[in-house]
Amino acid sequence: RADRRYGTHNLCLLDLDRGNETVITSDELPDLPGPWFPGQQAFVFSAARGGPPRLFRRDLRTGKDQEPLPAVSFQLASDLTPDGRQLLFSHRVERGTWDVPLLEVGAGTAPTPLFATPFSEFDARLSPDGRAVAFTSDESGRGELYVAPFPPTAAKILVSTGGAWAPRWSQNGELFYLTPERRLMVVPVR
Repeated sequence: RADRRYGTHNLCLLDLDRGNETVITSDELPDLPGPWFPGQQAFVFSAARGGPPRLFRRDLRTGKDQEPLPAVSFQLASDLTPDGRQLLFSHRVERGTWDVPLLEVGAGTAPTPLFATPFSEFDARLSPDGRAVAFTSDESGRGELYVAPFPPTAAKILVSTGGAWAPRWSQNGELFYLTPERRLMVVPVR
C-alpha cells in the first residue's frame, strides 16, 4: 500500500473475510513483498534500511525481523520451496546484472548460485510441486520467460517470444506472465 507521508510503499495484511487491513511494515523507505513460509505466520520481504534493499524474515507473532544474509547487494525475495527450507531470491552482482541464488533458510551458510550468467536472471518462481522453476532472463536482449527443472539438471526452455516479466504459477500448473504491453498470458505446462 502506498504511504503518502513518505511517498513509499508499506506491506499490509488484508483479512478477506472481514475486509479489514492491517499495516505490518511502516518504514520511511519502500518495503517489497516476498513469499510466505508454508504453515507459518512468517514471510520474507525486502527493505532498504541503511543501504540497498535486503532480505528480512518477519515473524508476525512477535513482530520481529531477522536478516538471513549480510547486506552486500540489492536483494529481492522471489520464492520458497514448498517445504519452506530454501529461499530463491534475486540480487544485483558487481557486474551490474542480476543472479538468482538459493539460500538454505536458517542454516547460516552462504547462498549457492542457481542461475549466474553474464546476463540478468531474476524473479524465479517455483511450480506448486517444486519440480520446475520459471524465471526471467535477458539473454536474448530483452526479458523473456524460461522454465528449467528444479534443481537445474537440464537445459532451460524458452517459454515466451515477445518479452515477459512477472511469472507466476497457478495451483494446477499453468504459468502466467505479463508481456511488455501488460497483457496477461497463460501457458499450460505438462
